[in-house]
Amino acid sequence: MLDEIESGNVAVCITKDLSRLGRNSAMTVLYTNITFPKHGVRYIAINDNFDTSNQNRMQIDMAGIKNWINEFYARDTSRKIRAVNKSKGSRGIPLTTNVPYGYMKNPDDPTRWLVDEEAAIVVKYTFKMAMEGRGPSQIATQPTKDKVLTPTAYKQKQDLNTPQATPENPSK
Repeated sequence: MLDEIESGNVAVCITKDLSRLGRNSAMTVLYTNITFPKHGVRYIAINDNFDTSNQNRMQIDMAGIKNWINEFYARDTSRKIRAVNKSKGSRGIPLTTNVPYGYMKNPDDPTRWLVDEEAAIVVKYTFKMAMEGRGPSQIATQPTKDKVLTPTAYKQKQDLNTPQATPENPSK
């Protein structure tokens, strides 16, 4: 967007609110007070009722305060999410909804995974090849030679949803 603004291709920049322009209050003020006026760009933040064409001093002062609050809020939220994830991880609770290859969801407790014995054989075999000193390309081609299903094909065989499309060759 900045390249387009500096090239003179933008007359108006509209965002939902000031927080959508940026999380860094100093950079957001730089854009609204220097970059946009320098290139003749009008900036509008709809929900914050902010418009650079309206030079209401109170509105401009409030925008600075809102930018600071937006930056603080984003940092605070990020810190809280990291703390929750760290706590979950230390208690052994999975942090993802997609179960990794080699595991399956526990039908009795969705916050726990069970070892998928069939897939675990492939995982252990892969680890064994790595410990024997085989390189990544050797490890990657061996399951194809052995006609081992890819993780996506394996999950689809078990009627589990996967975000990936069905592979053309289920072993490659």
